[in-house]
Amino acid sequence: MSVVVQPVALRLLHRQAPAFAPRSSSAFVTSKRSISSGAHTRAVHQHGHAAPPGLTKPQSNPVAAFVATSVASRASLFGRGIAQLPTTHRVVRARTFATATTAMASSHDARLVTYNVLSSSLCEPTYFTHCAPKDLDPDNRYKKLLVKLEAEITSGAVIGLQEVSQKWAGRLHVFFTERGYHLVCSLYGKPFNGYMGIALAVPLGAYDVTKVDISRCSDTKKLPREPKPSGIQKFVSTWMERITGKRTAQTDWQLARNRFNTIMYASLRCKESGVEFGVANYHMPCMFRNPGVMTIHSQLAAAYAQRMAGGLPAVLMGDFNLKPGDGGYDLITTGGIPDTHDAAPGAPPGELWDTKLSYPMRSAYKVALGSEPDFTNHAQIKDDEPFIDTLDYIFVSPTVQVKEVVTLPHRNDVKGPFPSKTEPSDHILLAATLTIPAK
Repeated sequence: MSVVVQPVALRLLHRQAPAFAPRSSSAFVTSKRSISSGAHTRAVHQHGHAAPPGLTKPQSNPVAAFVATSVASRASLFGRGIAQLPTTHRVVRARTFATATTAMASSHDARLVTYNVLSSSLCEPTYFTHCAPKDLDPDNRYKKLLVKLEAEITSGAVIGLQEVSQKWAGRLHVFFTERGYHLVCSLYGKPFNGYMGIALAVPLGAYDVTKVDISRCSDTKKLPREPKPSGIQKFVSTWMERITGKRTAQTDWQLARNRFNTIMYASLRCKESGVEFGVANYHMPCMFRNPGVMTIHSQLAAAYAQRMAGGLPAVLMGDFNLKPGDGGYDLITTGGIPDTHDAAPGAPPGELWDTKLSYPMRSAYKVALGSEPDFTNHAQIKDDEPFIDTLDYIFVSPTVQVKEVVTLPHRNDVKGPFPSKTEPSDHILLAATLTIPAK
């Protein structure tokens, strides 16, 4: 057998040798057929890890000859050259090594940002009558918005936005794509608010996006339903509507069910450390006159974020239209509220509703500062009294540590209401650096 194989092996060796024993080290590093360097170089490009010294140096000629001879012998027996061999195993080995070197990290510091940008269709001078018209111009506001976003992109932040209008959504897609970000966007609004919705921007150089979900929040859990009205009740209700000209008031459950607000979630894996975590972004319905509705959606949003994250550390951020101490805020931060709470929605007869969450979530700003910011929303509509309070939050699961938060101004230090010369929205941007533990 050796007498037959040896000539074939020698011929294959002469044909394949250039791929394994290059004349220069640069040719070796760039060769796509290199087993050690080529495959690992591709893995380095994909995972962003420095290659170990032993794998970046070209092999000596004796080793290359040995490899070539071994492969040539296999090729003579099975009838194919090295160019025909699959590269799967070579790449997998390199990728496995790169992943193993990063899986040892115990934590990852992630910067999370949430910002209600104020829809381009909701800034009419006839609405914000106490603001300068030039500060309300959508194009002027958009330019100021990009300045704020550029600063966060420089920090490699994961950015959640609310009130993204259809007019701005396309422009923001281009803006983020040009900077190496992936933008997930969901619009659900109506014509008057520019079909506004929410968006989540993730830097692809830093994270692998392993999971994305977009859901209508009121669909994420089956809500209790009231018993169907009897014929007499329908008759009375119809005649009362005709007499008064007013529709019968909807219950909290009906109002909550009819909200179209979507919530989005993404699982992210840090390419450098291998640490994974989940991020959810939400804009709560502005129904402060119906605290039961706000409580229902608070439970839905927090339960959704925790369920989607599973065993991963979780972040829930956005504009919740909740003040500290409101029923929805208490529910998220304590894990549930009693049925006797003023904002607890009473379940219809024969139905059950449990407000309990899998775990309470903490506000990053309260953890870092001991209290919530003085305000995150500073607005005055027409002749209404100015509204200055905290409505925006970055909530984190128990294992997430808050390393730092961006300092926010006090109402006495700003000239409101917003939008203003320096602030393009009626909300201000929140940012926190979080230490995410490894699993």
